[in-house]
Amino acid sequence: MAPGPLPNSLYGNKPGRRRSAGARQNRRHAPSRDLVPVGLGALEPTDTVEVPPTPAGLSPEAVEVWQLVWTAYPAGVLSPELDSTTVERLCRLTDQRAALVAAVEERGALLEEPIQNARGEILEGVHVVANPALAMIAKTDRAIDAIGAQIGTSPAARARLGLVMAYAQQASAGARRVLAGMTKETA
Repeated sequence: MAPGPLPNSLYGNKPGRRRSAGARQNRRHAPSRDLVPVGLGALEPTDTVEVPPTPAGLSPEAVEVWQLVWTAYPAGVLSPELDSTTVERLCRLTDQRAALVAAVEERGALLEEPIQNARGEILEGVHVVANPALAMIAKTDRAIDAIGAQIGTSPAARARLGLVMAYAQQASAGARRVLAGMTKETA
């Protein structure tokens, strides 16, 4: 007998039984029904935001990015101890991208190279190739986008961060209610 696919019962599906959409979702991580996701704009800052010292060697544009990232969120969203390296990488990538764009502006998007034979001897004529800085700009942009997704520099990343913050807000409010109840009982 040739081996075939495993029967559905081994996967938890019974023959003739349809699973609802709710049965497929992981209920442990499903949001509670009374939780409403909020954006970052709905959160109230608890303290003034203290900007960590600017790393050395950043251009004025990168310093502006450093200041903007640290002041864009309420206090406590970004931690200087945990997030400084990530924000610094974003700033350094901003500098790197600016240098690459300057190189493309200086030399152009297309470069002429001499035609060579297999032994490396230069022949008559030239052929046109794309400036390698263009590929490096695209790679730098992907790295910037990845860091931006982590710290919320795009609307989609801020929406995800807002949902996480809504959970934290709900837990914090619940803890405050419990503590308020405890202090009333002891008084």
